Amino acid sequence: MKPKKLEYVGIKFSTFYKDLLAQAGYSQADMQVLTGISKVSSSRYYNDITIPSRQTAMRIIETVAKEHSGDKKKFFDENMAIYESIRKSVDESKSK
Repeated sequence: MKPKKLEYVGIKFSTFYKDLLAQAGYSQADMQVLTGISKVSSSRYYNDITIPSRQTAMRIIETVAKEHSGDKKKFFDENMAIYESIRKSVDESKSK
């Protein structure tokens, strides 16, 4: 049985995740090695099947922030805010 994709309003986590990977020049395999995320979990994020926990999202964003040429704290804070918005939308769609 094929996993069902998430349903919610706004930016999809998969789009956000792919953008983070692109910004750092990382592949999914790179992110797996750098953060300890499993291949299955990374694939589920990439294909919008699930989104990571807050702690995992922080690891992903921190990893990409290391490659960011500007203000790393600002980059981290802005991207965590995007993650929180996505998380809220997902949670709200599950409660309907």
